[in-house]
Amino acid sequence: MSEVPFNNFGRILEANGEDVPPEIGGNCVHQSKILVDKLRSLGIEASYLKVDVGTHVAVLAKLDGEEFYCDPFLAQSGPLSITKAFSDRAKQTVDGIDVDRGIKSQSSLEVTGRDNFRVYLSKMGYRTDSVFSYLRDEVAQSVEDLKGAEIIRQSSRFRMVRVLGEMGSFCQLSLGANPLRGVGFYVDMDGVNIRQDDNPERFEALLGKFSDRIKLPGDKLLALLERSKELAPMGYWV
Repeated sequence: MSEVPFNNFGRILEANGEDVPPEIGGNCVHQSKILVDKLRSLGIEASYLKVDVGTHVAVLAKLDGEEFYCDPFLAQSGPLSITKAFSDRAKQTVDGIDVDRGIKSQSSLEVTGRDNFRVYLSKMGYRTDSVFSYLRDEVAQSVEDLKGAEIIRQSSRFRMVRVLGEMGSFCQLSLGANPLRGVGFYVDMDGVNIRQDDNPERFEALLGKFSDRIKLPGDKLLALLERSKELAPMGYWV
């Protein structure tokens, strides 16, 4: 996450024949493929894990007979042992590499059935809506085997690109839809979240910092987000 940004709209652009600059990174499949290729180059057995319900993809690594869960999207500081979770019937937890108001995020893995487990992200001590359930043996060896893993949703809460900032917290540029305030751009830098329409000058200042981090002009980033909305209309927060 510190080097390869995450975005959830690049596939919409690609599916419609639009160019997607490499500076904005990719989705969970893109990030997982980078990790799988890296692990395999080191001689570590690695494959893809697809959530039981939904579209998320993570990585299953095997080393010295032990299975590990690795998820670039969750920005884990280390792997979670699937083997220990099942053998000890105990929750496994690891800190994240990101910090929010001085507190690191945490990823936890717990067994939910004979061959089932789930992983969830906590921030500031509270569980977030990033909860993923898996079947232990449902793995894929290549991206091509991940049928349905990159379904392009025609309606979503927001489009965003994020990367880990120099201060250790996530920086994010998003295009959100709110039933009361309409569609708008937001930028989040070092814990400060600004809506463009609320404070244009402050927004532009933070956008400049974000674009420096991504290494892509701010107006280009806004245009990409806007284009993804045109190609696939957005839903609304509820």
